[in-house]
Amino acid sequence: MPDDNYIKSIHLQNFRSWKEGFVEFVQGVNIIIGENDSGKTNILRGINFDVNNRPAGEDMRSNWGGTTEVQIDIGGQKVSRIRSDNENLYRITGHQEPFKAFGASVPEVIKQHLNFSPINIAFQLDGPFLLGKSPSDVAKYFNEAVNLDIIDRAISNISSSLKAERRGLEKEEKTLEEKISNLKEFEWLDQAEISLVELEKGRVWIVKKEKEFSELSPMIQILKELDVLLFEIEKITRHEKQVQTLAKKQENINLNQSKVRELSQYIITLKELNKQEEQVKKITNLQGETENLIILNAKRIEKNIEYIDLENFSETLHACLEREIQAQKITKQAPQLEFLIELDQKIEAKTNDYNTFFDLKNALASLEIAFARATEKRQNLESEFDELMPNVCPLCMQKIKKCNHRIEKGD
Repeated sequence: MPDDNYIKSIHLQNFRSWKEGFVEFVQGVNIIIGENDSGKTNILRGINFDVNNRPAGEDMRSNWGGTTEVQIDIGGQKVSRIRSDNENLYRITGHQEPFKAFGASVPEVIKQHLNFSPINIAFQLDGPFLLGKSPSDVAKYFNEAVNLDIIDRAISNISSSLKAERRGLEKEEKTLEEKISNLKEFEWLDQAEISLVELEKGRVWIVKKEKEFSELSPMIQILKELDVLLFEIEKITRHEKQVQTLAKKQENINLNQSKVRELSQYIITLKELNKQEEQVKKITNLQGETENLIILNAKRIEKNIEYIDLENFSETLHACLEREIQAQKITKQAPQLEFLIELDQKIEAKTNDYNTFFDLKNALASLEIAFARATEKRQNLESEFDELMPNVCPLCMQKIKKCNHRIEKGD
């Protein structure tokens, strides 16, 4: 291993007897000295927890609660083993995403970086290496050293899986027997299905008859109305002769009534003629007085015409006087009117100036937008040119330092 590839430090947090601890190491042999139960062995257990993911379960967590974390600095990279109520993961410097779902093993990236195995770690009360171990334990160590323990774990996993599958099969067989026994309670369903088919046929027949009845209902109503009409017609035909006799009598009555109306009209006309004759006699007696009244009426009409002309002249005179008064008032207000006219002209000029300024402002904004787009386009073209030909002259295709052409940005 390189000289700097050793454990430089370990940081313990909520790990067994350590609430917070930090230990630095030097390259070579390091001796940890302390009183009994001061946490020396738990430092080794922390290294084992980070390197081999042991011990498993909740044994490594302290009584203080919170997140348990052991961080080892080795080879300039920090490897953290984190365990809490919601998290169970590894973190390593240079990897943004944590390592999860690794079970009881260690992620391969962590293994390759740490380059440790269980053989490399011995605890306080462990005997001499392999000398006090049984042959099976020695074989287990060597198997782990050459990764043959994977086969043992695979066989163990297969055995446990087979046992679980057998238990599941037995459970499914029992469930199947229970289902078969439960199905016997539903043997009546076949007969119920036949009955249901018959009921469905009956329902279809009922729907068909209901449709036919709905089609016949309007006809039944029409028949009822026809029966009523037929009854009325029979009642009418029963009195046909009497009706005809009454009709003839009504015609005679109508003829007599028309003659009576003509005679009454003649009587009224005679009465009016008598009245007119009396009035004519009165008029002829008063003919002289009537002529005098006609002459007086003609004179009255002439006077009325003269009076109307005088009234029209008076109204015209009053109108002229009112216009003269209004003209005098207007002449008094002439200076103010001239000032208002001049002020209105100034306002119109300022309004035109404001409209011109507003149009120029909008044009300036449009030009600024166009300038920004052109600048952005120029920058994009320059960056594209720098990517395609960073050190090459486009005229002579030589390096810019060697060619005699001068290229400036924006040309």
